[in-house]
Amino acid sequence: MTDLFKYFKKNDLQLRYDEQLRDLQTQFQRVLDQKIDQIQEDAQEQISQIRDQERELQEILEEKIIQVERDYIKVSQHEEITHEKDKLIDRLKQELNNKDLDHRQETNVKLRGLESRLREDIEEKERAIKGKL
Repeated sequence: MTDLFKYFKKNDLQLRYDEQLRDLQTQFQRVLDQKIDQIQEDAQEQISQIRDQERELQEILEEKIIQVERDYIKVSQHEEITHEKDKLIDRLKQELNNKDLDHRQETNVKLRGLESRLREDIEEKERAIKGKL
């Protein structure tokens, strides 16, 4: 009977050991699941915070772009304005040259007319003087 008793005792010990092992495995699995859940929650919170920061940075960037576009003209616009200004300056120079040429021609015509009248006056006065002599 001692062998039978030993067998039952060993079997009882094995059953208790197996039960304790299952309990420990269950507890460990529960702790592991809780830890995984906590890590997932933390990760979700960090992801949410990062997305919020990303949105804020994107908004700041867009505001800066709008401000730069509002405060500064684009290079293409500047070049276009400069080109139009240069064309206007060239046109005004040409108009000034044309007016200067017209004025010189008009002045020459007037001077020739005055010279002609002065000659005629001088010739007339010379004739008058010769006629008196």
